[in-house]
Amino acid sequence: MSICRLTLFSSDHRATEAPPIQPYSLFLAKVEEGGIRYARKVYAPLSGMAMAAAKDLGLKNKTQNGYIFWGLITPPRPASDPIVGLERAWERYRERAEALVREGVTEENRSRVAASLGKHAQLIEKLGGSSTLKGASAK
Repeated sequence: MSICRLTLFSSDHRATEAPPIQPYSLFLAKVEEGGIRYARKVYAPLSGMAMAAAKDLGLKNKTQNGYIFWGLITPPRPASDPIVGLERAWERYRERAEALVREGVTEENRSRVAASLGKHAQLIEKLGGSSTLKGASAK
């Protein structure tokens, strides 16, 4: 993966560089009111500017995380154990679902929330009973 190096110029012409990461491409941009000017356009979000720079590099991504593209953060690593990742995802889902049931159910959305949670429960039950989990003998 090629990370890009961003050099920003403030209005007093001082350069500020993102941390150097090799290999990288060099892009020059200027901090202005309302955002950062790159290639004659002002971008407020880093991701928008990253999409423009990615296009200039010939990349065909439909989305781009500006913080990762410009080397300001590193991409998250997948869990070495996929079960750990599944457990984390379940905990995030469960916490959000519990918060919704506890604080977000209204008379207007009660039936939609119940239907959504019921659908999720059915899909999880279906996954648990899949032939892949039952083993080769169930096929």
